[in-house]
Amino acid sequence: MLMKHRKLNKKGFSLVELIAAVAILGVVVSPLLHTFVTSTKVSARAQEIAQGPLAAKNVIEAMDATPITDFQQVFNPDIAFDGETAQSRAIELFNADDDSEVI
Repeated sequence: MLMKHRKLNKKGFSLVELIAAVAILGVVVSPLLHTFVTSTKVSARAQEIAQGPLAAKNVIEAMDATPITDFQQVFNPDIAFDGETAQSRAIELFNADDDSEVI
């Protein structure tokens, strides 16, 4: 029996080598992906926490810009201006737009 010897082309990768490479890549990339997702969640939470002092500062600035008579009228129901009750004045101030001026 004569056997013909074929030259095997040894260039390239076998299927087993490719599967092993993909498995190793998955093992390496998985912790990196987990770290990325965790850092994204932590960053979002930090932004939420940073918004708290900013909101408080905005409220304080709005209170500083409001005349003291408006606060007196809201917290002291005995005071009435131009025949208005303090309650109606407080409702009017509460419902007023930021751009409009309530007299």
